[in-house]
Amino acid sequence: MTDAAPHLTAGGSPEPRQYPRLSMAMPARCRSLGGFVDDVVVRDLSAGGCRVVSHALTIRPGMRIVVRPPGLEGLCGEVRWVHGHEAGIAFERPLYGPVVEHLHRQFASFLPRRFPGNRPPAGLPPKLVSMQAGR
Repeated sequence: MTDAAPHLTAGGSPEPRQYPRLSMAMPARCRSLGGFVDDVVVRDLSAGGCRVVSHALTIRPGMRIVVRPPGLEGLCGEVRWVHGHEAGIAFERPLYGPVVEHLHRQFASFLPRRFPGNRPPAGLPPKLVSMQAGR
């Protein structure tokens, strides 16, 4: 599955996404190898990674961390970017597609009906787009 919406590389050039991202508001625990532990909110999830939000982020690009959503084993990954209170994490191993879909079904309902930045990603099935739009 390829998302047609490009994201920017560290150099600022567009790069296509390998997996579509799904918006959600899922609580998780984030732990760095250096011992930092924080409760975060996963705002975007794909098979290849996630975006986390925390007001106590003390991580930087290149760090290896473990993100542990409720009911799942920890997901090992590398911090790709940090901007303000948000960070992008690339998983070491892709998540199984049905697991991503299950988590989205479970935690998408916590999103506000209208929220800046909650645009449906390109390539999202029409049923999920209507769910995201609150239709």
